[in-house]
Amino acid sequence: MKKNMIDPGHGGYDSGAPGVHGCLEKDIVLDIANRVDEYLKNQNIENINTRTTDVFVTLNDRTNEANKLGVNSFVSIHCNSSDNPNAQGLETYCYKFKYRDLADVVHSELIKAGLYTKDRGVKEGNLHVVRESNMPACLVELGFITNEEDYNLIMNNEDGFAKAIAKGICKFNGVTWNESSDILPNKNIDVTYQVYTNGRWLPNVTKANDFAGIFGNPIQAIYANLNQASISYRVHTVNGTWLPWVTDRSDYAGVYGKNIDGLQMQLIGLDNYSVEYSVYVEGIWLPWVIDLNDYAGIYGKAIEAIQVQVIRK
Repeated sequence: MKKNMIDPGHGGYDSGAPGVHGCLEKDIVLDIANRVDEYLKNQNIENINTRTTDVFVTLNDRTNEANKLGVNSFVSIHCNSSDNPNAQGLETYCYKFKYRDLADVVHSELIKAGLYTKDRGVKEGNLHVVRESNMPACLVELGFITNEEDYNLIMNNEDGFAKAIAKGICKFNGVTWNESSDILPNKNIDVTYQVYTNGRWLPNVTKANDFAGIFGNPIQAIYANLNQASISYRVHTVNGTWLPWVTDRSDYAGVYGKNIDGLQMQLIGLDNYSVEYSVYVEGIWLPWVIDLNDYAGIYGKAIEAIQVQVIRK
């Protein structure tokens, strides 16, 4: 059986590139890398990830492990960044063009899936993970998380990026993709969300493992998305009205400068699941609300934090 190694860049104290809305490269690439691993478990190929949690792994340890295990291919996953907020697009690196076969196949699958705003092509790069690995290797830059359009593309299509990369790995290794097994075996639906408060976007939070917000600081805007299907949500502003519904990260729900006192959420395309959400107001967490059976909040009292999770009905 062929072996592949997936390398989610950065990790631990090395956050990688910071992006819009407080996102961090290390978190985005880890999520996608773990999804690639799940896809490959259903195909006739063995996969190893250089990290599966938020830990720091040196560049030497990454390539040394790949070389020791004798994997047949090595794919490193990163997100790009730039001081120019208009810079955008997908690009894939190989060490030298004579070693570009893997990069070409993976890049082609991402393009075929339409997961790009601009095709920046396959390039040579004197990068450690592609230079020091003893097998075909490539490094994929999914897009610029400093660009709003690229950021939204990535955050709304994490599963699509993972599937395309997995398909490219299988194709390169001569493994026929099993379409009947291309659905992730892990049926957990994860919601990722973040809030705007105190003049800035806070980092993303996943499920109810934590909460988004700062006690004592009113929330003014919310972003949310799922790892599969879609979520729709809207907010009510203090002394105002309900704002329009927003789906995934097509936009944010809220208005800068106006505090939120109500929240409603619903799932799209997930008949067997519900979204459950709670808000923190004036020192207490209010009861959980499920789907649209009510709204979370108290009119006239600013919401300071939120928790969201998806549950089976």
